[in-house]
Amino acid sequence: MAAHYVSEILHHNPNGPYAIVGYSFGGYVAIEVKRQLESMGKEIKMLGVFDTDAGVLQYKKSGLKKVPKKLIRQFPKALFVVKSLINTPHEAIHYQKELAAKKFKNFSSKFGKHDEELTDIDLNLYKINVNHEVALNNYTLKPFNGKLHLFKAHNRMYFVDELEFLGWKKFAKDEVIVYDIPGDHKTMFLPPHVKELAAMLQNILND
Repeated sequence: MAAHYVSEILHHNPNGPYAIVGYSFGGYVAIEVKRQLESMGKEIKMLGVFDTDAGVLQYKKSGLKKVPKKLIRQFPKALFVVKSLINTPHEAIHYQKELAAKKFKNFSSKFGKHDEELTDIDLNLYKINVNHEVALNNYTLKPFNGKLHLFKAHNRMYFVDELEFLGWKKFAKDEVIVYDIPGDHKTMFLPPHVKELAAMLQNILND
């Protein structure tokens, strides 16, 4: 993925410098894009991620060593869900219902169940998600030089292990600069929240 993006970037802008940002899963791809461009001697003037959780990477690798960590993680995760249901019941219930529906569709797609609930879009999204999981499970994210601009959703609908920096302190050698964006993982890109996000991003690009 990163190699394809790099080829497109170089086709349209062969000289740089470059500002690279990725959203959610795309945040991991953005890091690899930066690595590949810098290996070619290109300048990266800005690197950012939109609400990408680097902490979850420790659970992605297979093997029995990860099982205890995954099991222990369920306790704070369950507590987080309970607190969410108390503090923001409407949003929490809506998110949990969407999550359950997504898992059901993924399960149905995996076993080839093509009923009226499973559209071509559902099947294609399932295939994309599977490819993302495979890519992430086979990729080792290594520490990198330079600053990382972390645009973090203010409303957290799902559990993360480390809330302040979303696990990026371990990887960004220089500094992690956090921007608190109104909204949640999805609505941070929708009106009215996107206006504030765009202003923050433009200020960084103007520096």
